[in-house]
Amino acid sequence: MRQEGGSEIVELREMLEDILERLGKIEKLLSHFFQFDDGLAIAYALVMGGIATPVRVLESIETLRELTARAKEIGIADDISRVILSIIAVRGSVSISELTRYVREVRGSASRRIVSERVMKLKELGILDVETRGKKKMVRKKGEGLR
Repeated sequence: MRQEGGSEIVELREMLEDILERLGKIEKLLSHFFQFDDGLAIAYALVMGGIATPVRVLESIETLRELTARAKEIGIADDISRVILSIIAVRGSVSISELTRYVREVRGSASRRIVSERVMKLKELGILDVETRGKKKMVRKKGEGLR
């Protein structure tokens, strides 16, 4: 009986190694596509970081494309602003604190001050709205209500 249990564990380990190898190949393939599409790369990072579900990202693709196209039109090309716009597209309205946390999860680092500065710049350019609710500043796409 113990022998049988041991072989089951070996089988499970082999299956897991096979799955991990396949996932590695998929990630490598996806990373190749991300070189050509920043929006896709950021969407993938949002899903992998637990910030959004794949379904939510798919539902938000049009908003994401609209926001990033608008940003490119007016010359916004920095990584932090692109990530901010992607998060807003997927999450709707978020506070500056939440936004900073999400940007940090996607990029690995982010300061509240820098995120706030980028949000204010995007507000001045007419891409985002910022509304104060009590002690929180809520950020959303220009023209959309708070969720």
